[in-house]
Amino acid sequence: MGTKPTARIEINEHTVGLWSVLLDETTNFLAHLGRAPSGTLQLIYRFRYEQDDKPGAPSKDDRHWFYATFRDDDVGAALATSRSIYLTTRRMGLDGWELLRSDYDSLLEFVLHVGTMPGMTESIWTPHNGGILDG
Repeated sequence: MGTKPTARIEINEHTVGLWSVLLDETTNFLAHLGRAPSGTLQLIYRFRYEQDDKPGAPSKDDRHWFYATFRDDDVGAALATSRSIYLTTRRMGLDGWELLRSDYDSLLEFVLHVGTMPGMTESIWTPHNGGILDG
């Protein structure tokens, strides 16, 4: 099953994709597919229920973290499964975005683009904090 991740998402050279969906005015979903330190493919995702206007770690928002470890090493199958969650929410008419690492020439280019996406405020995300999303 793999080791349970800490309550954060780390973008690094093992990142495959990142997804965000605004479920309603105070609830959002964030997901990351990548390789865990053990080498297995892992989907880490969380639901965030806003309690105040403070972004990131200082907030008292309620966050529920989950993870799924894929049994085989098929990146295509893991990506298709991960994308299906995102695509289902989009078919429901919800706002969101998807970033796939393979669409960028470098990790730095990918990381910098993450910072421009809706919901990725500076207190949640900066390229200087090691690519960690704690929001």
